[in-house]
Amino acid sequence: MYTSSRSAFPSTSDIQPLQPRLRLHGPLLLLIFLGALPLFFFLMRGINRFFYCGLFLLVISVLLFHFHKEYQLVHDRLTALGVVTEYRVPWRGKSWFGRVIARKFSSDVPVIKYWFVAFDQKTYTGKTGFYAYGLYKGAHITVLYKPGKPSVNHPVRSFIYSFQ
Repeated sequence: MYTSSRSAFPSTSDIQPLQPRLRLHGPLLLLIFLGALPLFFFLMRGINRFFYCGLFLLVISVLLFHFHKEYQLVHDRLTALGVVTEYRVPWRGKSWFGRVIARKFSSDVPVIKYWFVAFDQKTYTGKTGFYAYGLYKGAHITVLYKPGKPSVNHPVRSFIYSFQ
């Protein structure tokens, strides 16, 4: 029987040389919103035209900000192995009335909190809700962080990039 001495989780030295590759769904989503903006501008009349244009401009600016932030973090990165310290669904366990009202404005997206040790041997924490499904308390995750400011970090699972 063959048993591997390697852990099921990759080490930092295994992940550091991996190169980011842009996933298709991020730019595709941005192109859909950019294409829908003129459509709504020409099809709507009156005040609705300005409302939808403002809404789409807000969505596009949020997406561009998110892509820019992730681009900077991915291309100027160090990696570390982190541990999930908390996994929760924000409105689960609250009162029935609070859950009903909250579900009208948000979905049951799980939120994780995690910690990792950076190159300076200090412990840093983070929190995210992107791609947190399937994780649990105590799960090991790979975290990317800025070398000069490790408090700016994200788990690899939350990016619009894949690493190969």
